[in-house]
Amino acid sequence: MRLWYFSLIIYSIEDMHPRRHTALLLLAIVLAFLWLKTPILSSYSLQAVAGCTFIYFVIKRKKRSKIHHILPDHGSAEMALVTFGLMILIGSSGTIASPLFPLTYIHLFFLVMSSDRATSVVVGPATALFHFGLEPAISGSNIGHLLAIPIMLMIFLFARQQHEELIKNQSTMHTEEQLIAKYSENAIALEEALQNKNKLIQRNNLITESMHNLLSIVRLQLKSWDKHYFACEPTAHTEVLKLEKQVAEQLKQLQENQLVVSQDAS
Repeated sequence: MRLWYFSLIIYSIEDMHPRRHTALLLLAIVLAFLWLKTPILSSYSLQAVAGCTFIYFVIKRKKRSKIHHILPDHGSAEMALVTFGLMILIGSSGTIASPLFPLTYIHLFFLVMSSDRATSVVVGPATALFHFGLEPAISGSNIGHLLAIPIMLMIFLFARQQHEELIKNQSTMHTEEQLIAKYSENAIALEEALQNKNKLIQRNNLITESMHNLLSIVRLQLKSWDKHYFACEPTAHTEVLKLEKQVAEQLKQLQENQLVVSQDAS
């Protein structure tokens, strides 16, 4: 039951400020060191590792993470749990001389991928001090193992930077592709609108031309009728002249409208 409550506490702590996260990870390393230096507690090291593993996977289960998503969440207390468990596991099995010492590099990888860069730079060397504190003997083998920790840390940090730049470039390319596709769609829509406008203008020109021809015929016919039939009738002659004038005005207006439409099309 205590482990369950403890897992709920760790589950609720996530996305911490880098300083608080750094302090929490350093505290986990100090607690692991004190645990191994205390004879009573060191005899329960395997139980502590098992408890950390159980709590960690309970938290992952509650977050509904996939089985292959074992990395701690960024800036969460999960990394402190991993740090405490791995430090105790490696330290209790012989620290630098332990066959499990390569787990230190896995810890560094988890640290770099789930923490801020400043946190990784501080906590990484602290793990080297942890192992040196447990095994202070100076030898070529020990120095080599301790120097490998900051070297691997720099390699992981460089790999993370390259990975982030690659993701950023891919995101930029994806955004540019979306913009290009959007501009292409707008260009196609504009082209279709222009084509529709040109068709409409051509249709209006045909209608205008037809009306112009019709009115011209009507005007000529009115002149013919006025000359042959209505010249001797003053009232009819006046009405025909008025009608002819209206037709002439309509012809002039059609010409003006056709000129405006042509200017708009150009």
